[in-house]
Amino acid sequence: MSPRRKNLFLVVHSPELNGDTFAQVAGDVERIAPHIRVRVIRDSRAREKRWGRIFRPALTVSMVPLERLRPLRGPVCAGVRMSKLEELARLAKADLPVPRWVLLEPDREPDLSGFGPYVVVKPTNGGRGAEVRIQRRGRVRYKPVTDDRGPRTAQEFIYTGRWPVSYRVTSLFGEVLFSLRSEASHDRVPLEGRELVGQAGGISIVATARTSTYTLNYDEEVLALGRRVAMAFPDIPLLGIDIVRDHDTGRLYVLETNPSGWVWNFSSEAGRGIQQDNGIDIDGQFGGLSIAAQTLARETDRRAR
Repeated sequence: MSPRRKNLFLVVHSPELNGDTFAQVAGDVERIAPHIRVRVIRDSRAREKRWGRIFRPALTVSMVPLERLRPLRGPVCAGVRMSKLEELARLAKADLPVPRWVLLEPDREPDLSGFGPYVVVKPTNGGRGAEVRIQRRGRVRYKPVTDDRGPRTAQEFIYTGRWPVSYRVTSLFGEVLFSLRSEASHDRVPLEGRELVGQAGGISIVATARTSTYTLNYDEEVLALGRRVAMAFPDIPLLGIDIVRDHDTGRLYVLETNPSGWVWNFSSEAGRGIQQDNGIDIDGQFGGLSIAAQTLARETDRRAR
């Protein structure tokens, strides 16, 4: 007996983000699973008007949060806007390794005992390293919030080497699409140990910048941790999981997951720039677009209603 026909609605938000890659993935899904009809649609108020299709089980997948689309049938898996506090709580519940942290609150001195002489202060809403600061532990205090990035947290400083290094594992429903290692430009002043002796001012610990060096990451320990993290967010399709390794102990820590999903770097402007500047091919690493098609076919069969 042939499998029951199903619909997969793959939501595209902008050519800059998705380019032609969604059309390629959609074609591959239909080739792998001919019983699945894939429609690449825009996030708009438009509804499915072919009533015959409404009676088929359906799944809608949007890599980023939906703004206008309201599907008529089936579950929706979409990116989610989530504060760092929500992320950290979910990671902690799943017993995943995160640096120690405290929320900076008014009229309360933060307990930073055991954090080391320096800590990282960052907003609970934000991304791309914005407003990430390193401060002496004894000088960390609550300051009134004057922007939309939310209250600040103080987080344990993880020393990753003379020049900051981090890893990004990009996953779709738990399957790794690609992974990058980024190392800060060696034109920056090196960090001579976690004590940061004599380097109290103007220190950047962000490893991801246009001037950083990006290479394809094949470290299986990092990839395995990325897969574990994705299991804690089973209904959020696309994650960009940022991981660092302590230079002295080798222990891995999860910094964030980017659940809003703006990490489809196969075809985004930022992703194309990274690949061109560093001579790498992220699709060619593991066959990420093919993995995306196989994964979407699997999830449509599993989730469509």
